[in-house]
Amino acid sequence: MDEGLPQATRLGPVHLRVTDIPAALIVWRDTIGLAVLGEDAATAELGAGGRKLIVLHPGAQIALPQKSRDLFHVAIHVTSRRDLAHTAARLKASGLRYSAQDHLVSESLYVSDPSGNRIEICFDTPERCLRREVSADGRVALIGTDGSAHSGLEPLHLPGLLRDLGNSGHVEQRMAKNAFIGHIHMRARAPEELMEFYVGVLGFRPHIQSRSFGMFDCGTGSRPHMVAFNIWARDELREPPPGAAGLDHFTVELASVEELAALERRLDAANLPPKKMAVPWRPRTRKAIACGSCFGKVDRAAADDWGTQVGGGENDHQGDRNRLRPHRHGFDARGADHARLRPVPSHVGGHGACGAEAALASARPRRRAGLESPVCRL
Repeated sequence: MDEGLPQATRLGPVHLRVTDIPAALIVWRDTIGLAVLGEDAATAELGAGGRKLIVLHPGAQIALPQKSRDLFHVAIHVTSRRDLAHTAARLKASGLRYSAQDHLVSESLYVSDPSGNRIEICFDTPERCLRREVSADGRVALIGTDGSAHSGLEPLHLPGLLRDLGNSGHVEQRMAKNAFIGHIHMRARAPEELMEFYVGVLGFRPHIQSRSFGMFDCGTGSRPHMVAFNIWARDELREPPPGAAGLDHFTVELASVEELAALERRLDAANLPPKKMAVPWRPRTRKAIACGSCFGKVDRAAADDWGTQVGGGENDHQGDRNRLRPHRHGFDARGADHARLRPVPSHVGGHGACGAEAALASARPRRRAGLESPVCRL
C-alpha cells in the first residue's frame, strides 16, 4: 500500500533567481557563510561541507517586491545553538538589517539578499514544546513544557544567544558543515488547493492547516514542517512583476527506486504521465529525487494552480550518513503549465565515473496562454 513519502525524505538544493551574483555573494558567502562550490556565467553553487544547498541564477531584472506571491524564505538549518550563535555574530558584524525570532519549536535568524530573497537560519528546539493546540476556529497556540502558551512569533534574545560563543571572541566565518535545507516557505492565494498536490499527490503529511492562523504546511513524520505556504499578506498579496527575482525551483530527495516508483504511480493518477528523457550524469554526484515546484493562476478568477519540474539530485552525501540516508534516485519537476518529471536511476559506482542516465519527464498541457517562461512563479 502506498503511504506517501517516507521519513528519510529531505529537501535538496534550492534554486533562486538574483539580479547580480557578486552582490548576492556578499550575503550568501560572506555573511551566511556558505562556501562557493562552483561558479560560472550561468550559476553560482553554494553549500556547506561539500554539499550543495543553494544555486543562484543571474538574469532577474528587479528585486522581488515584498508581499509577492513567491518565496517567503528558504531555511538553512544548523544542528547546534552555538552554530546559530556564530551566524548571529556574523550578521551583527555585517551591518546588514536582520531580525531574530523565537518560534518555541525553533530559534531563527532572518536576513534578505540584495535581490529580496529572504533567508532563515534555523536551530530546531522541539524539546521546548509540549504540544500544539488548535482551537475550533483554527487558531494555533504552542504550549511550552512549563505550560505557558506561545504564539511562536516572540523575539529571540540575541545577547543570550551570543553568550553561547563564550569569552574567546572567536567567530567561525563558515557555515557549519552539517547544515542542511530544512524547509521552504512561500506566499500563496489558495494554499488549500496546493495542499491537494503536496499532500494528496506528492505524499507529504499535513501539519498545520489553518486559514485563521494563515499557514498551511506539510512534511514527514520526522520533520513535519518542510513545505509551507502562508496567506499573511491577505489583500496586499501581489503578483511579482515580470523579470523579478525569487524562487526558480526547489528539490525533494528520495532514497530508493521503490519510493520513486510509488511517486510515479501517484503522479500518473494525477494525470502527469511520465516519458523518458536523457539527462547528463555528473562525476562525484549521487542522484536524488528533486521536485522543483512552482505554481501560477489558471485564469484571472481562479486560485492557484501548480506544476512540477523533475531533476537529478545534486549532492554527494558521503559526509552526511549519520544524519540522513544516502539518496540515489532523482527527478525534478517544473512549471504550472509545463510539468516535468525526471526520476533518475543511480549510476553504478557512485563516484568518479562518467556517463549518462535515463530520466523521466512529463509535459502537462498548457492551461493558459501568455506565460513568459515554462516556470510559473508562486
